[in-house]
Amino acid sequence: MATANLNEPTSASDGNIPYIGATADDGTGNTLREAIDRINTRLREIYGAQDGSNVVQTPFVDADNIKDGVITEAKLDISNAAVNGYILSWNNTAGQFEWKQEFDGDITSIVAGDGLTGSSLDTDDATLNVGAGTGITVNADDIQITDGGVDTTQLADNAVTADKLADSINSEIALNSAKLTNATHTGDVTGSTALTIANDVVDYDKLAGEFTTASALIAATDLDVDFSTAAVFTTTSSIAMDLNFTNAEIGQVKTIVVTDSGGTSSLTFDTATNTVVNLNGTYSATAGAVNYIQAQCIAANSFILTISQAAA
Repeated sequence: MATANLNEPTSASDGNIPYIGATADDGTGNTLREAIDRINTRLREIYGAQDGSNVVQTPFVDADNIKDGVITEAKLDISNAAVNGYILSWNNTAGQFEWKQEFDGDITSIVAGDGLTGSSLDTDDATLNVGAGTGITVNADDIQITDGGVDTTQLADNAVTADKLADSINSEIALNSAKLTNATHTGDVTGSTALTIANDVVDYDKLAGEFTTASALIAATDLDVDFSTAAVFTTTSSIAMDLNFTNAEIGQVKTIVVTDSGGTSSLTFDTATNTVVNLNGTYSATAGAVNYIQAQCIAANSFILTISQAAA
């Protein structure tokens, strides 16, 4: 490694370059031989040691001894002037560096292929897009089949087989096929295409709960009797109640059984939303009495009532 620094000597015995003394001919400087020896040492470090053929072997100026950032364009042997965007390249034939345009290419003609749009036959920018078609929607990042966009006109004969369908679709098809091809029904259901229920085959067991069940109601000042939930409604009350009928169908008849638990209750019927015709008198509170009310829907929100009372 070459000398890192040139040390300015203060006497003939220190430093690594010749010391010339404090004043001329004061006898303190290096001898001529010592001075030339020091100069030769520095020259060898700069220009390199030589072999027997006077060929430089180890020059001072190498990768380890060049200061960072000191080699500029002016220091290089370049055959042409710098151009913005060009790169510096070595021309082995000329034995020089040169500034060269390597990557500034330009596409002057783009032709959109099948399924694409956006051709450009000049130097303008080109944007290629996927062409939309029947049943196909083109989005910003993908393409998709339009809802309802594929029908039998887009499908070739025998193009869709069971292995092309999701398991859930195959299961649904199998279920519906079983329903359509079920040939084990009895005479209760007739017809080869549009099936109908045969006459006199609907018995009590086939009726919904609104025709076959009883529902216990909790007594309340405003008590709703929902015709769609049961056939018979029961409650025990010692308070004044206002009955309101909901979800009634014309012709339905419901029975409401009210047991008076204290003789202090009273019973009225909501006339704000219902039209009520009471056929046989008013309701009277009798402790322990059971009151039977039959309500028949004769029109929308219109009812006929019959009331009877018996001992519990």
